[in-house]
Amino acid sequence: MQSQQLSDAVLNAYGKTELYAAKFKKIIGEGKSFTFEDLPFTTKDDLQRSFPYGALGVSLADVVSYHESSGTSAGNPDRSPRCPSFFTSKDWNSDLSKRFPDWIKLGKQDSVLVSLPYAFTSSAHAFHQAAQKAGAMAIAVDLGSHYSSLRRQLDLAMRLQPTVLVTSNPFLFSTLAMKMRADDTAFEKIRHIQLCGSAVSQSAMRKTAGLYGADSVAQTYGMSEFGAITFTGTCGESHVYDDCFYVEIINPKTGNALVGEPGEIVITTIRREGSPRIRYRTGDIGRLDTSICCCGCTSPRLKVSGRLSQLALLGESRLLPTDVEQIICGFEETTGMFKLELVDEKARKGALSLDVKKGMNNDDLRSRLQQKFAIFFDELAIELKEVGTTFEALFRRSEDISLKSLQDFARPNGGEEAWLVTY
Repeated sequence: MQSQQLSDAVLNAYGKTELYAAKFKKIIGEGKSFTFEDLPFTTKDDLQRSFPYGALGVSLADVVSYHESSGTSAGNPDRSPRCPSFFTSKDWNSDLSKRFPDWIKLGKQDSVLVSLPYAFTSSAHAFHQAAQKAGAMAIAVDLGSHYSSLRRQLDLAMRLQPTVLVTSNPFLFSTLAMKMRADDTAFEKIRHIQLCGSAVSQSAMRKTAGLYGADSVAQTYGMSEFGAITFTGTCGESHVYDDCFYVEIINPKTGNALVGEPGEIVITTIRREGSPRIRYRTGDIGRLDTSICCCGCTSPRLKVSGRLSQLALLGESRLLPTDVEQIICGFEETTGMFKLELVDEKARKGALSLDVKKGMNNDDLRSRLQQKFAIFFDELAIELKEVGTTFEALFRRSEDISLKSLQDFARPNGGEEAWLVTY
């Protein structure tokens, strides 16, 4: 059935968009026999070259919402990244139905604090409207800016007492609450936390549940180009909405398919009207598992590890922010906030600073952290800091929150600017 759906999706994109009419002309237009894997990949360069309407699959009159990735074009924050995403009414309603897992039973008894960027990207709007559609009260606080600082958001949370939190970094709120000594009252009614926007380790999800006293934590993998791509099952695994998306994992250098191994995530939309995408290279790293899950779900499981632009090569070892997070969040003494500087990747040298809870700054913790990180670093300087000081600027009223500063490693010679933050 999916094979037929893929065939229909390819022909639809070829017949209705300028981008794919040109891209597939030599294959489909000449009537050659081909397989799905023979089709070329779609890249962000393709979208940028066809901007603004070359990848549009419907009449502009049928579009109800426009979004872009939050990345920048050639590092210029004042210019559109030119990676458009058009939603028809059918596309948008389909995305709304995918935002929250059914098992949390979101309803009129809930109030949902949406701490995500509302500018350009689609997730904040989708989670907001999905909450309203379920009958819950949606609280729009944005991600953090001069008018929506974390302090103001925390004050609002203390007064409104939301039951659901939607965020890309839960440790921002919990750290500020500890810093302001409001951690016992700010989120005492939180029952569910919905994460999206960046890859999250399993230990970070467990720590999140503990810090907030939440009954459940779920993660949504999505992009502005697609909306929500995965859902969290009852046993905590992320499953692909395979009736809407076909996911491949490839070697990012050769483009060859990988089975059971981590590689670059490639996505094809099956039912998308406004912005059909065929074999779209996301720049994200993940692993696909097609075996039946412990919860009984047969949809493929997708484990997202991070972005290719975040990958560090330390000798023979490969390191992503989620690897660091997995180790740090495994320690009860930590808050989850950290900053890693790669001093010399070839020599496996680094400098790590991280927040620890009050009274936990000691040599024993530093020694145990050193032991855990020895698989990646031959030399790692570790600085243990008071709560809220690793990213102190983020907690000031006048500072905007930079997700990239939280997600990316600091490299002495800089590094390639991540062109997309996945929302």
